Amino acid sequence: MPDALDVLVPAALVAPLALHGLTPRIGELAPGVRVRRLSLAAAASTAAALVALVVLAVILLARVPWVAANASWVVAALPEPDLGWGWAVPLGVVLAALTVAATRHHLAVRRNLRAATELLAALGPAAPGGPCAVLDEARVDAFAVPPARRPGGRRTPGGIVVSRAMLGALDADQQEALLAHEQAHLTRRHHGWIQLAELSAAVNPLARNASRAVREAAEQEADLDAAARVGRVTTARAIAAATLARTAPRPDPGMLAATGGDVGRRVRLLLEPAVARPRAARRAGAALTLLLVGASLTATATTYAAVARLQEARTNVTVPATGS
Repeated sequence: MPDALDVLVPAALVAPLALHGLTPRIGELAPGVRVRRLSLAAAASTAAALVALVVLAVILLARVPWVAANASWVVAALPEPDLGWGWAVPLGVVLAALTVAATRHHLAVRRNLRAATELLAALGPAAPGGPCAVLDEARVDAFAVPPARRPGGRRTPGGIVVSRAMLGALDADQQEALLAHEQAHLTRRHHGWIQLAELSAAVNPLARNASRAVREAAEQEADLDAAARVGRVTTARAIAAATLARTAPRPDPGMLAATGGDVGRRVRLLLEPAVARPRAARRAGAALTLLLVGASLTATATTYAAVARLQEARTNVTVPATGS
């Protein structure tokens, strides 16, 4: 009978492959569903793969004779991977590199969000109860700043920053559509979902398609929220006009701007809504849910099985009897 880890570790490593293959096939789902399920599925599959790599590295390391002797492990009680214990070092290097990549991404996002939060606090609203903070600059730009904690523990509510040049490039209806789009990012908490997916992609290259799909779906959901308020045509024109006028560089990690994503596709979806295919959408939603649940259970079971085997290897140690 195969050891539980012989099944769980490969299953955990397959989860990111399943996510990579499934991502292009979920276009029939509503944008909001795609944002949430893809973000969670990316995080779960990445966590499962990381757990599998850690377990494999620990098992290999535990079989190193010097480690086994000093840890009082019975090597025979440990799983017998097909790899030799010498692979523990390369696996450790890979895990260290993934940790560095995730840390660098997280720090970059924190740095950019802190700068945006400080900018929003310095600008203040355009007027008491005003919809946004106006940046008096020539660059054409607009973005949403999520709630955050500032030094000292004070929590800022977040808001919208828009340059005076951007407001000048749009008419009154288009300005309303732009602000409604940015407000939707805040209301729907898109920053958190996107960062969950992008942090997963920073660790797991197979989650990059999912990360891009989450950001694209977040823009589409914000478009639909704006369209419900001011109309599809006005929203499409606002997005197109803002994109053509925009002079600011590409948004930093952690920022959400109305000019992000595939603008051409977003405009087409507003002007020519896709015909819904309920059966395909149900299948895609079911597949994403199964991947999310399966990856989460696999990660949990892999961790539990590995800990149990290591404990068994220690409790199997027999203490030599002393002569009388």
